[in-house]
Amino acid sequence: MRPLRLSIEGFSAYRKRVDVDFTDVDYFSLSGPTGSGKSSLIDAMVFALYGRIPRLGGTTVAPVISTGRDQATVSFDFAVDDQTYTVIRDLHRTKSGGASVREARLERGAQSIESGANNVTRAVEELLRLSFDDFTRTVMLPQGEFARFLEATPSERQQLLRGLMGLEIYGEVGSRARSRESVAKTVVQEGRARLDSMEVPTEESILMAVERLEAIEQMAIVVSEAEESILENEALTVSLQTNVERLSDARDRLLVMKAPDRLDEIGQLVDNAAESVELLEASHHKLAEDDGLIAARISGLPSMESITRAETIQTRLVAVADELSKTPISRLELELKEAETNVASALAQVDVARAALETSRISHAAHDISSKLAVGDVCPVCDRLIETTLPVGEPGDIEASRKTVDDAENELDVGRRLVSGLTEQLGVERSRFLALEKKRDELADDVPPDIELGSHPAIKDQLVELLEQRSAIRDRITEVDSDLKDAKRKMEDLAEQQRSLGLRLMAQREAIADLKPVPSESDDPIVQWKELIAWRDSELPNTGEALLEATRQLAEATDALRAEKEAVESSLEALDIEAEGNYAVAVARAQEQARHRVLADAKLVDDAKLATARVEAAERDAAVARTLSLHLRADGFERWLMVGAIADLVGGANELLARLSGNGYSLVADDGGSFDVVDHRNANESRPISTLSGGETFLVSLALALSLAETLSAAGGAGLDAIILDEGFGTLDEELLEVVAGVLEDLSDRGLMVGIITHVKELAGLAPVRFRVWKEPDGARVERLS
Repeated sequence: MRPLRLSIEGFSAYRKRVDVDFTDVDYFSLSGPTGSGKSSLIDAMVFALYGRIPRLGGTTVAPVISTGRDQATVSFDFAVDDQTYTVIRDLHRTKSGGASVREARLERGAQSIESGANNVTRAVEELLRLSFDDFTRTVMLPQGEFARFLEATPSERQQLLRGLMGLEIYGEVGSRARSRESVAKTVVQEGRARLDSMEVPTEESILMAVERLEAIEQMAIVVSEAEESILENEALTVSLQTNVERLSDARDRLLVMKAPDRLDEIGQLVDNAAESVELLEASHHKLAEDDGLIAARISGLPSMESITRAETIQTRLVAVADELSKTPISRLELELKEAETNVASALAQVDVARAALETSRISHAAHDISSKLAVGDVCPVCDRLIETTLPVGEPGDIEASRKTVDDAENELDVGRRLVSGLTEQLGVERSRFLALEKKRDELADDVPPDIELGSHPAIKDQLVELLEQRSAIRDRITEVDSDLKDAKRKMEDLAEQQRSLGLRLMAQREAIADLKPVPSESDDPIVQWKELIAWRDSELPNTGEALLEATRQLAEATDALRAEKEAVESSLEALDIEAEGNYAVAVARAQEQARHRVLADAKLVDDAKLATARVEAAERDAAVARTLSLHLRADGFERWLMVGAIADLVGGANELLARLSGNGYSLVADDGGSFDVVDHRNANESRPISTLSGGETFLVSLALALSLAETLSAAGGAGLDAIILDEGFGTLDEELLEVVAGVLEDLSDRGLMVGIITHVKELAGLAPVRFRVWKEPDGARVERLS
């Protein structure tokens, strides 16, 4: 399993969506302050795969939903055996304060593989061939779980290695071997029982069966020759019988054939009806010609509609002309001209009066100024304060001048209103005049082109006369058409009777078509009926004579066939063969039964030999299967493989541990899978792993984890393509950090994806690809630095 992409939202410190891309990464580090959310990324991957959180234990998952959020979503893309898979889990809070997975699905590309939380977990376990516990011991080692493989019991460690190496196959092979042994023993028992139940024939009974088969085969040749003659005679008999039946049927059909009644009467009625239709059609044709002549004359005249339209237009033109003559435009134009002259004169008088008023005001300027002052004002002339009330009142000549101005302005206003009214009235009349002229022109244009005003009364009288003549002709045509329709209906009725005679004739001729009646040269069914009856009368005697001769020939052939069959049946009875039905079939059936008996005897002999051979082979298979099952017992071959796997694991771990500890430590394991550590700095003392300090435990656990990921994946079990470590690097000094980084980089160069989660900046900086994790007010963020 190799991580490719991780998308999380609402998960632990990651309130908003965060995407982390591992597609082109072989060796990376996740670094950041404590509590920033580094380990939550590992939790998210494990949760996506198994629906569990390593550091929470059990099935508790609610705490990973971000504070203030009701939902957490994790999408994880990973690769297994060059196939890309996506697992998605959607976690929701419940009303009780817990959480449940609302949606879970596993996909391969666009194809859905499994859905439902439990089903997805089960599918992931089958795909990775790792349980949750095994995964967190070998692939992703979260905080607090780093030393689980080292500290596991031998049985737990062996169980994990069994799955990683695919050793279950040997247990399955052993189980199948035991099953094959059981099956083989069953085959032996059944085979012996079958041999005991077989009735194998004796050599004498086999010889008798062969002799009977040979006799029947000879009889088959004889019957085949006789059957050919019998078939020919049967065919002749059938042919003769068919001929007798045909002639008998022909005679019967000729006897029952008779002509319809009223043949002559129907013919005469058809002729009379045809003559009547011909006379009425001639009369209709003559009336139609007369109607056409009158129609031609009418078509040369204007239509009644055009005449009526011309009359209406002439009446309207007279009325329009009368209205045009009464239009008062000239009078209104004279009145308007006179009113405009009066307005001009009144305007001049207003100007004269206003000038006189202005002259009076100038002559009385002091009075005008004083009229506008009051006590306390300053005089604009002498600049003195007004102390007494000044005299009020207008001089008499100014008042008279103002009255003259008012009278002149009133007269001017009256004149202007008169001009406005006359102008408006004149506009209305002119518009009315133009409308009447337009109407007159439109009426003139609307006169029908085929008529001239004034000539339409005479044309109308001529048209009325022609229309009356044509109406009379059409009435006559209607009468003739009615008589013609009745005559045609009568002729159609008679024709229907004639057609009925024709149909009956056709049916009769079809019923005796095989007798080949003489064809008629007439189209008249009545004539054809008479000719057919005459032919019947001449044909009956010949048919009777032919029937007598055919009956005699049939009797002779039937007797010959019966004698031939009796001879064959006698030969068949001698061989105890039933002679019912077809002789060749009876012989073939007996021959097949005899051959089957011979073959069955031979098969029984062969089956007995084959059953004996199968029993012997099954006995050998049971012995081989038993030997294989004994070899593949858990304390046999599998134990030997397990010892070798642990030796390979310890060998790989010791190579790494030598680099990590400066050749200070190595591991040893017994055949039971128990580990001890050898302290090379203390006289190669061997001691239990429980005596290791925290830093020593980290180094040994790291060596085991890396060796497990690198070496056991090549053993054929689960594909350990990645290892992600989340613990312990803070206990290492600077020199050891560089050693650890070098080991991890070497492993990544060999195709193993390596990831470390640490807050130690020096170690994080040694990874070629670094992811920095930090917290913001709205949640954690992840940034790729290189």
